[in-house]
Amino acid sequence: MLSARKLHLLAGLKVDGLDLRTRELDFYVTRFIAIGGVSSIMTYLSYVGLIKIKIPENREGSWEVSCFYVFGVLTLSFSMFNLFLTSFMVVNAQGLSLRGPPGSVARCVEICKANWLLVRLTLVGSLVCLFLAAVSIVWMKHDWRLCTVNDEGSGEGSGGDEFADVDETKMTCVISSNIISAIIATSVFFGLFAYMIYQMRQIARFLAIPAHNLVVGDLTVALGENDNLDIVAEGAEAIPAAK
Repeated sequence: MLSARKLHLLAGLKVDGLDLRTRELDFYVTRFIAIGGVSSIMTYLSYVGLIKIKIPENREGSWEVSCFYVFGVLTLSFSMFNLFLTSFMVVNAQGLSLRGPPGSVARCVEICKANWLLVRLTLVGSLVCLFLAAVSIVWMKHDWRLCTVNDEGSGEGSGGDEFADVDETKMTCVISSNIISAIIATSVFFGLFAYMIYQMRQIARFLAIPAHNLVVGDLTVALGENDNLDIVAEGAEAIPAAK
């Protein structure tokens, strides 16, 4: 009877501790799903932009086109990396926590925690590259630089047939008044982006949790400076009743 009571107490404690760990795992899984959704949208936008946006003929080989392709490809790469990573993490973490051996839920939480910073940094990188690609499109589509080709050559006639050999080709470029609209659009982009960063920092500061107040899902009791007791015994293979 006493052994059964003891097993019931230890099993109840283990189930309650597992419930805490499951809630902590759901915290990461939910956020990975949200970031995966944002990354899928950004993957679609960057892919469609690379294949659908028409490059003006007089802009081929310019720095605006080069920046557009570089930042567009970086956006596509970052967003696809985040999409695959978060999808893989969610599917396999839920499978391991549900069907894995004892301690699998705690292991999934640690893996998600280790990759949480990487996922956020990759998301920020894809957003920045998408913003810079949009700015490149603004400068690429505006005719802020008008170029004309001046051909200077010498012609020779023979038997009434005249032809010209071009000895030198010069290109003259001038800045048009359209540069004002490009500068205004870029300023609006940068202003909104800076305000977004400011608001995000403010919200993060208001909702920040101090390190000493952060609550995690493990149940450990400090017995000394370097000794902790795991009450739930998440890594234990079985519940001992004789000890």
